[in-house]
Amino acid sequence: MNSPTKLWYLENLHVLHTLSGPEKQHLHEQTRMQTFARGETIYFAGDPADSLYMLKAGQVKIFHRPASAQEVILDLLGTGDLFGS
Repeated sequence: MNSPTKLWYLENLHVLHTLSGPEKQHLHEQTRMQTFARGETIYFAGDPADSLYMLKAGQVKIFHRPASAQEVILDLLGTGDLFGS
């Protein structure tokens, strides 16, 4: 079985259901899929806010690490969730 394409995800993401076919196609042309390794940092607080991510599979942990303290988990995201930097 083939993996769903980026366009399939854009067409089936609930938050994008109000977009027209041409609008979804435009979004498809302007975006890219990217894979991150387990434990890899996607972005840090304070990085430029220029990206929106849709989680295709797996989990993303949103956390804060105060100076000289353990990390505080703010949220755990799963398949289909959106987050941004």
